[in-house]
Amino acid sequence: MTSFHASWSLGAVLGAAMSQAMAGAGVGLGTHMVLTAVVLLVLSAGPLLAGWFLPGHDRDDRTPDQNKELDDAPEMRPATSPRRVRPVTILVLFVVGLLCAASMFPEDVAMNWSSLLLSEQGAGAGHVGLGLVALQGTMIVGRLVGDRIIDAVGQRAVIAWGGALVTLGMSIALLASSVPGTLLGMAISGAGCAVAVPVTYSAADDVEGLPPGLGLTIVSWLARLAGLLAPPVVGRLADDHGLWVALAYGLLGGLIMVSCWPVLRRRPAETQRPG
Repeated sequence: MTSFHASWSLGAVLGAAMSQAMAGAGVGLGTHMVLTAVVLLVLSAGPLLAGWFLPGHDRDDRTPDQNKELDDAPEMRPATSPRRVRPVTILVLFVVGLLCAASMFPEDVAMNWSSLLLSEQGAGAGHVGLGLVALQGTMIVGRLVGDRIIDAVGQRAVIAWGGALVTLGMSIALLASSVPGTLLGMAISGAGCAVAVPVTYSAADDVEGLPPGLGLTIVSWLARLAGLLAPPVVGRLADDHGLWVALAYGLLGGLIMVSCWPVLRRRPAETQRPG
């Protein structure tokens, strides 16, 4: 799953790099938007017109037992009322949702605030987007190797140490208050939050006492809700106190990751590792 998420980070880096090139060359905003629309249209419609689809039917990816289970599902469902969800399940789900949202804080900082911060620190028009490039660049590397790291040390350690890296990176950016310091902090933070979202999505689907898929749906919804509400709050505080508030917001995400990782379930590889 983490390797698949690397493609999203790659798209973010390519988009930011193209924007920087356009801004540095003095291309107007209208022309930039038209060129971007053409590129996206070609990339989206081209594969569809060429017939580049995933081969086979969804049933081909399932085992015979899974297909039979799905086919028999309507008859197997009991007519009784659904089982009541325990309070501890709701609490775990809320903490996993908070963890998922917090792991997106550094990305939010890079996408929404780093360009303003770098501009304030003296970066030129062709370099103000490098904060996003720095963060997403290390996220690409982290996501490409993330599955192997998770298999080696476990998802709990990945989130705990990832939160420590996010905290370190945002602290460097906050204390250095310079273009090099901000870029270094973003790069370190990107390494820390690289695999956090895929891990929390997986953990949400593993929450006991919920039907398959429900935990993932709720956690994803909570994280997106936090992503919708946080920018206006951070913006208002930044207007009153300065753009350092955005870095403090990213730092808060790292602290939440460091604090909430114990809620994740231990995998067999984590409990049976020889020691």
